[in-house]
Amino acid sequence: MSLRDLIIRELKKRQSVGMDQYEIEELMGFSKSTASETLSKLESEGLIVRQETAGRSKRVWLREYFPYRDPGMIRIGCLRSTEYAKFLSVAMDYGEKKGLKISVRFYDEATEILQDLASGTLEFGLAPIFTETLFALSSHEIVIVAPVASGGSGIFENQSAANDLVATSESTSMMLLAREFQKKRRDVKITVFSDPIRARKNFQNGDFRYIAIWEPYASLIGGKMVYDFSELMDSFPCCGIAVSSNRSADKDMNNLLRAYADQNVEIRSDVIDMLSRATRCGKRAVRNSISSYNFQLKYDMQTVVKYMDFIGYPVADDAIKKVFLL
Repeated sequence: MSLRDLIIRELKKRQSVGMDQYEIEELMGFSKSTASETLSKLESEGLIVRQETAGRSKRVWLREYFPYRDPGMIRIGCLRSTEYAKFLSVAMDYGEKKGLKISVRFYDEATEILQDLASGTLEFGLAPIFTETLFALSSHEIVIVAPVASGGSGIFENQSAANDLVATSESTSMMLLAREFQKKRRDVKITVFSDPIRARKNFQNGDFRYIAIWEPYASLIGGKMVYDFSELMDSFPCCGIAVSSNRSADKDMNNLLRAYADQNVEIRSDVIDMLSRATRCGKRAVRNSISSYNFQLKYDMQTVVKYMDFIGYPVADDAIKKVFLL
């Protein structure tokens, strides 16, 4: 393996921690001149960032994991859902207009997004508002600046299944949906899945009678919807857009958010491609699923208070103002 590949692999492992340049020069068994030349090439290609630390030492990071604000880049973290198609399209448009690199990382766990947001390696985190709210209240490191969308999920029934199981992911929104459904159908029991593709097949095979699932998997499920997300949350958004507390005044980030508020946004084909790869669903299913969302959302203090009371986490107005930029 070349030194270039070794450096990239090691920096990817270390993420926001990075590594000192001397580690590359000494611990990887290459000469100082060879290491320096390789790092200079990677830096000129925009793949790494080097920053002087104490004395004459330099710290090295992959650019996408640089824990400080990079003015030439906007990094977005989100779950594997088509709910984010509009925001990603707006971000890609904005990046092209301003000459900024837009980096998108997909995650399986919302808490990992928020941890990276707090560490400084993301500019935007798109995740369930329930998780964002609890993280913001406990850490004081992020704020929720806008809603993403509502709808786009529900509970489906396979009437041929010979059991009363409702399958859900550990996602807070889906688990909340399943718990509320369980209150209405007290005979059902909850089981958890980790892979929505496999869960969809298991549901269709009758392994469980109900499944709480989101788009684009919901469009492919083939069962009868018996409980819609809007029945649970009305028009309150499932997911929110969060930023690091110390970057909430960033000019480019706020300009992007203003562009997102414009309802006349065309979903980009490269975003459809990106979401198709991330969700492992066909492009047609991805595109069709976007119509199930309501992106024309706003919320105010009264709505947020009602939401917090509903999820069993009532907080004072002053605390809400620190978490939600209303």
